[in-house]
Amino acid sequence: MQAGRRRSSSKGLCADGFGRISPKTRSHSVQPWTRTFLAHDVPHQPGTRFVYNTPATHMVSAIVQKQTGQTVLDYLRPRLLEPLGIEERWWPLRAE
Repeated sequence: MQAGRRRSSSKGLCADGFGRISPKTRSHSVQPWTRTFLAHDVPHQPGTRFVYNTPATHMVSAIVQKQTGQTVLDYLRPRLLEPLGIEERWWPLRAE
């Protein structure tokens, strides 16, 4: 899966939320959700089908945080939110 498709909902995955990409394994141990996301099958060629994919937006947030050392909200605030006049909003964060 390529991060270059992050701006569209055409990554090729079928899942529309974390309910379909469950972090639980058959032994009921919990894996990091990023590992589960990346291990998920991609049944469609990326760019060929539109399926809203909430886990993909969380993956982009994880990539931003890993690359910048900032939460996605801290990264976006001066670059996007403030220039657009968007006031401070709550942004859910995951421990991973």
